[in-house]
Amino acid sequence: MESEELRSAPADHLQRALAALASFASPEEFTLRISEIESSLTSLTREQAADRLVEERVDSSVFDAALTVKRLAGRINDIVHAVGILTALPHILEPGEVIESLSLAAGNTGRAYDLETDRQLAEFKFIAWR
Repeated sequence: MESEELRSAPADHLQRALAALASFASPEEFTLRISEIESSLTSLTREQAADRLVEERVDSSVFDAALTVKRLAGRINDIVHAVGILTALPHILEPGEVIESLSLAAGNTGRAYDLETDRQLAEFKFIAWR
């Protein structure tokens, strides 16, 4: 099950993946790096292109790193939703208020609200206003 795989992924694995991606190109230089690679491969044979990719340090480890980060980043909205609610609870619950139902997963969980207490109902949306 993928959620178990995500939980068991060691932090050092993610750090190695991020380091591999950073070695490929920093976010600020990514467009330039891609453009340079495109230009350098134009008119090359298969063998020349393979050699060029070795020179550019483009291999399956960079691809694997990108897939690792993509898989983890795909869960970021769920993490924001769950942790956002959890960190908000001490600020929105009144003394003595009792949680009756809590839905930390984003989306349709079958519960009407993210939070139901003996005093209030709450639905959470986390966005960055500009």
